[in-house]
This record gives sequence, C-alpha cells and structure tokens, in this order.
Amino acid sequence: MAKNKSSFTLNPSDFIHGFKEIAKEWPEHGAQGMKYAAALMLADSIKEEPRAPHKTGMLWRSHTIQEPVVVSDGWEVWAGFNIEYAAAQHEAPAGYNYTMDGSGPKFLESKMLKYVKKYLQAAADYISRKGK
Repeated sequence: MAKNKSSFTLNPSDFIHGFKEIAKEWPEHGAQGMKYAAALMLADSIKEEPRAPHKTGMLWRSHTIQEPVVVSDGWEVWAGFNIEYAAAQHEAPAGYNYTMDGSGPKFLESKMLKYVKKYLQAAADYISRKGK
C-alpha cells in the first residue's frame, strides 16, 4: 500500500535572480543548499504554530528529505512527513481536535507561505559559504 505524503517542494525558479547567479557559480553546492532550506522548513513545522501534531511522535519522526533532483532551471527537493496519515493531518478541517496545543492543519504550507524568503535566503547563504 502506498503511503500518503504531506509535503511541499522548494524550487529555485521561485528564487531571486541573485540566487540563480550564485547557484551557477557553485552548482555542486546548490543541491545541498536546497536540502538545508528544506530542513529548516521541517524544523519550523514542528516548532512553530500551527505545529505538526505529536500524539505518539510517529508523525514527527517520519520527516524526510529526499536527494535533490535536477530540473530545467535548477534543483528540486521533496521534504515532508511520510507516515500514512500525514496528509490527512495536514489537510484536517478547521476545528479538528488535535491532541497537542498549537497543532493545526497546514503545518507545512503555512511555513512555506510565511517563510519562503527565509528558506530561499538560507539556501543561497549555504551555497555562497560552501563556494568560498
């Protein structure tokens, strides 16, 4: 049986022009910069409201970052939670009774919308540091 996944993709096509220039200079570090940004997003989804739920801890422990893949304009990395019920928890209706205070739906999506510049800057900074 296939697992339901709850995730978001960071794609460098959303990056500012400066990031693309940095990534072109040090392509070997671009993929790792994307993974670094994805790790920050997952950490925020656990630490900041709305948090990913934590009844037994299995959802939190299912966090996954896959190896980045090359796409036409850079890299793409899959990051999220891969336990069977992750998508259902992420998409729960308003008023759903989570067992942990501060948990709520859209725990990944809300971070991506709120902190996209932070994640993109973190990836660019990582690439820049490694390229020196």
